[in-house]
Amino acid sequence: MVTWWQSLLISMAPAAIAAFAAWYVAYCQIRNTKRELQVKYENENRLHISKMRFDTEFSIYKELCEKFVTMVFDVMNLFPEGIYFEPPDEQSKQEYHLQLYKKCESSFNEANLAVNKYACFIAKTIFDEFVAIKQKCVIQINWFFQYQVRHSSDDKVTECFLRTSEIRQDLNTMMEKLRQHISSLNNSTGASKEEKNKNAD
Repeated sequence: MVTWWQSLLISMAPAAIAAFAAWYVAYCQIRNTKRELQVKYENENRLHISKMRFDTEFSIYKELCEKFVTMVFDVMNLFPEGIYFEPPDEQSKQEYHLQLYKKCESSFNEANLAVNKYACFIAKTIFDEFVAIKQKCVIQINWFFQYQVRHSSDDKVTECFLRTSEIRQDLNTMMEKLRQHISSLNNSTGASKEEKNKNAD
């Protein structure tokens, strides 16, 4: 014989099952939503860190390029390619050469300080490219001082004129490697097309 409380339990069973099912569905939805939010937060955090890294490296390479392009252009005027201008009289020529030397000395010091300042923040392969150009430039500056400022001739002067072309080519090669490196950083941040075009400019 079924008692009244057994009848009550039997009558409430469907409602209890439905309520439990609704609770479980809601629980699963909340759990999945939390997981999705956590994944979204982690992805956004990684993207933010990548974006900060890109912005930092981009700023560093921009400064280094400005310093090194200035230095290279100044150094190329010491032993220039092709036809170049020099003052006609000896006094003006000496003053002109001394001016070239001091200008190179200044731009070299700025480039050297910049690359050493950021040495631990840039890739070693790219750092080595900067150093190689810097080393060739200092050779040019030192020999120009010997040859023009101190008026002592040497067979190595011919090498200096040839080295000017090497420095120009090295700079172009380094710039191309930098473009590729910055492009790879830009892609890794997941930046939009508009942001990539802005950074490329």
